[in-house]
Amino acid sequence: MDDIRQAQRRALAYWFVDGIPEAVGGGAIFLVGALLYLAEITGNDMFGSFSTMTMILAFPIAGRIVRTAKERITYPRTGYIKYTAPAGRHRTIKLVVAVLVAMGLAGFLASRPQDADGGAGGWLVTSLACGLGAAYGVRGWKTGVKRFYVVGAVLVILGAGIVLTGFGFEGAIGLLWMGFGVLSVVSGVLTLAGYLRENPPPEDEEITVAPDDLR
Repeated sequence: MDDIRQAQRRALAYWFVDGIPEAVGGGAIFLVGALLYLAEITGNDMFGSFSTMTMILAFPIAGRIVRTAKERITYPRTGYIKYTAPAGRHRTIKLVVAVLVAMGLAGFLASRPQDADGGAGGWLVTSLACGLGAAYGVRGWKTGVKRFYVVGAVLVILGAGIVLTGFGFEGAIGLLWMGFGVLSVVSGVLTLAGYLRENPPPEDEEITVAPDDLR
C-alpha cells in the first residue's frame, strides 16, 4: 500500500514539475479577479457578471491549454506519467464539501448583505485566504513540492493585508484573486524556466540511409 501511495505522490508531483498548470491557471484566476475589482471601483455590475461568465469559460479552456502545452513541452522531454485519481468515494466527499461551503457562503451573503462590506466581509476574505493557504500547504505535503508552502504562506499574508485596504467585499475578493493569480503565474513561470534549463529538448535522431537502400 505504501508503494502505491508513493507512486501516486510522485505522479501528482510530476504534474507540477514544469509549472505550466500554475502559470496558465494563474492567468485565468487573475482575469476573474480583475473583473471583480473593476466592478467595485467603477460601480458597474456588468463586470461582476462578466467575471462569472469568465470563470465558467476560462478554467475549462485553461485546462485544455495546460494539456496541449504538456504534450508539446513536458512529455517529449521527461515522458508521460498517468496519475491514478482517488477512489470515487473520496471525490464525492470533496464535491459535497465544496457544494456545502458554497451554499453556506451564498446564504450568508444573501441573509446579511449589509455586512458584506463590513467586518463580516473582512472575515470572509481572511477566511478564504487562509483556506487557500491551507489548501496549498496540503498540496505541498501531498506532493513534496516545497514552493507550495511558500505560495500558501504568502496567500495568508495577502488576505490579511487586503482586509486593511477598506475595499468592499467584491473589490477585496477581486484583489485577492488578482494577487493569487499573479503569485501563481510568477511561481509557474519561474518553475518552467528552471525546468526548461534542466531539460533541453530531445535531439532528433539522424537516420542514415545506405545507397543500396535507395534502389
